[in-house]
Amino acid sequence: MKNERFFRHFDHSEKTIKRLSEVQYVSFQKLSMLIQLLIGAGFLYFGAFVIKDIVVQVLFLLFGSLLVVGLKEMPKFKADKIITLCDGKYPSSDISFKEDCIEVSTSEKTMTVGFDSLVRLVEDDQYNYMFISRDSAFMFPKQEDPSEAELKLFLSEKTSKEWIKVRKLLFVSFRSLFKERRNTLN
Repeated sequence: MKNERFFRHFDHSEKTIKRLSEVQYVSFQKLSMLIQLLIGAGFLYFGAFVIKDIVVQVLFLLFGSLLVVGLKEMPKFKADKIITLCDGKYPSSDISFKEDCIEVSTSEKTMTVGFDSLVRLVEDDQYNYMFISRDSAFMFPKQEDPSEAELKLFLSEKTSKEWIKVRKLLFVSFRSLFKERRNTLN
């Protein structure tokens, strides 16, 4: 392949679709998640300590619990819809990282993505994610060789973006929220 610097192959599965959906949600919906958590905590507090009417108290506790527990349901719901659409035929992709673009090939088509089209670079312990929008990303597994660090540096230089580690909502600081926001706007 002409001026190819790096290459990755990736086979999706039900598990990776669920993981991608969760990473997407946590990466872009932290403020919504925080607001939902605070509203849920408010309902729980009022239901437990302020409201005296037992029926209203139970409703407040139930609604607050649903808000707090439901934080992880949105990405699961989205992933389940995608899995249903796949009908057991999960896509695979070949990703060629070139000097001037990224080429992503599936069994159906080949897509050329400019580095300026990437809005966020995210990583977790097993995968790298290149987001081209809040709702769409390419993911590929990390490799345990020197080319992994070289690829991440290459993408950072080409996109002028830093890699962001996925964090759970309770371990997020306001500083990291601002860093992610600023990094996405670059």
